[in-house]
Amino acid sequence: TLTVTGPTLWSGGTMDRTGTTTTAAGLILSGTNPKILAGSRTLVNSAAAVWTEGNLTINDTAVLNNSASGTFTDANAANVTITGSGTFANAGTFAKTGPGPTTVTTTFNTSGGVTINQGTLQLTGGGTITAGTIQGPGIFEIGGNTLTVNGGTFNMAGGLTALTGGDLVFNAGATVTNLGTLSIFNSHILTLNSAAT
Repeated sequence: TLTVTGPTLWSGGTMDRTGTTTTAAGLILSGTNPKILAGSRTLVNSAAAVWTEGNLTINDTAVLNNSASGTFTDANAANVTITGSGTFANAGTFAKTGPGPTTVTTTFNTSGGVTINQGTLQLTGGGTITAGTIQGPGIFEIGGNTLTVNGGTFNMAGGLTALTGGDLVFNAGATVTNLGTLSIFNSHILTLNSAAT
């Protein structure tokens, strides 16, 4: 286990094997070189992370954990991806501020807030929403696998457009508020289970 008490710059390379790396004083992800988490490694952001350039890969059972005290800002101007068989876990705030589309093919689990200020956040790897608010005015797109909403709020005000190229399931505790656009394509399924509002 490693805790970095000063600012961390990750411009490329691999964090591998077991254990946890915690960035306690800020994390900058920049440069076009690939950034890879692998093995069973966990990277914890507990402060302010800013991602400006380069693709992320979360392989094996690795986890990128944006903790409850963390803010992860996707400021990419170009098209970027988060790929791999691992998990992006957001318990804090995920903010998309860059205009470039971001495609996430890993599992995306969130119990915190997700704000898409511009551009498109596309989740193709599925995942679970258990709390927090998903809000625009950008585009939130579900493609490929199932996104299950067990809690939290989809706030459609401000222009949030949820496009489903995958299945979207709202269970008890999930809420959709305000007017907005929800489009369903290619025979995919929107499920509203009992007590979802």
